[in-house]
Amino acid sequence: MSTNPSSGLRQKFSAAQHIHSAVAPNDAFVDACFAGDLESVNQAIASQTLTTEDFDEGLECATERAHPDVVLALFHAGATIKKQALEFLLGPEGEQSPLVIRHYLDHGMDPNTQISGGIPLLK
Repeated sequence: MSTNPSSGLRQKFSAAQHIHSAVAPNDAFVDACFAGDLESVNQAIASQTLTTEDFDEGLECATERAHPDVVLALFHAGATIKKQALEFLLGPEGEQSPLVIRHYLDHGMDPNTQISGGIPLLK
């Protein structure tokens, strides 16, 4: 009985594709959060394959880039406020987005929150 050596390669390639496809949607999700691509974010949420870590990273990205619609979608999907996400409320240029802040307040952020060094978050 002869064996086809290329069948072993196909199996390895198929396994690698499966592993990549299991990881890639999460990377795509975080990229969509960073870019403010609400449609892609909602598709990833609907897939129900995201981990708590994906939500945390996505919330940080959407917060930093001031995408209030994405931040709200993440909160509605179950994302929770973590201390490190609060650091991103200042944005890349130190500018705060009032809508993003409002979403955080509406989802339980203490208005007296301080960030690193005891600096009041709200200006």
